[in-house]
Amino acid sequence: MCNEERRCAYENSWAMVQEAFHNGFMVSESCLQAALYTALQDNLPLAVHIVAEPRWTVAGQTRYPDLILIEDNEITDIFELKFTPQGACVWTMDFIKLHAYVRGEPLYPARLDPQTGQWTDSLPVRDDCRLHFVAVARYDALAVWPPLLGGDGIHQWFGRVGGSDKDVWDIHFA
Repeated sequence: MCNEERRCAYENSWAMVQEAFHNGFMVSESCLQAALYTALQDNLPLAVHIVAEPRWTVAGQTRYPDLILIEDNEITDIFELKFTPQGACVWTMDFIKLHAYVRGEPLYPARLDPQTGQWTDSLPVRDDCRLHFVAVARYDALAVWPPLLGGDGIHQWFGRVGGSDKDVWDIHFA
C-alpha cells in the first residue's frame, strides 16, 4: 500500500516526532498533531498538501479527521491520533472512523478559498487511500502494541512511553 519512498518519508517523520516528544514539551494531542504535521511537511514532496481537522459529515455525523494528505486533488491519507503518554487510550472508535471515511461520502471538503474563507469544491478519497492510526501511550497500553484487532488496512504508528527497554517508536505498516 506504500511505496518505499513514502515509507521512508513516514519513518523519517515519526523519528522527528519521537525526538520532539523526548524534548519534553509535547504535552497534548494538539502538540502531537503539530509535530506530525511539521515532520510530514519536511519529509513529503512539495506537491503533497496537509490539512489539519477538516470538517466532514460522515453518515450524518460531523467528524474532524486529525490530518489528511492531498495529492493531485485527491485525499490520499487520513490520520487519527491519540496521545495518552501517562496511560492507556481508547482506540476502537478511531478504527471505525477511519474505515467510515473511505466508505462514506464520495467527496469531502478539504480546501478553503483564500479570498472568501469558504470551502471550495470537495475532493474525492482515492481508492487506495492510506489509513493511519497514530498513538503515543504508556508502554503497556494495547494501542501501542501492533497489530490491533480491526486494524485491517490501517498503518499503526506507535510510541511507547516508559522504561528505557520499553521506549519503542515505530510504524507497523498494513
